Amino acid sequence: MERMRAYVHKHEAHLDGESSSRVLDAVNNYIWYFQGKTRTKPWNLVRKFKLRWRVGYPLMATLRLW
Repeated sequence: MERMRAYVHKHEAHLDGESSSRVLDAVNNYIWYFQGKTRTKPWNLVRKFKLRWRVGYPLMATLRLW
């Protein structure tokens, strides 16, 4: 039983009471190192057109460019 407790204590990080501080540290790390350096997602126009064609919506209403 003691071996099980030792394993859980070592491998289950959410039981140590520091979960929220780890999340906040990760958010701060992202903001400090990566914000503004990540690429934007592609528009996926082909996927949008195929989906709207299958469902039966007008195709050009998908392109909300303004």
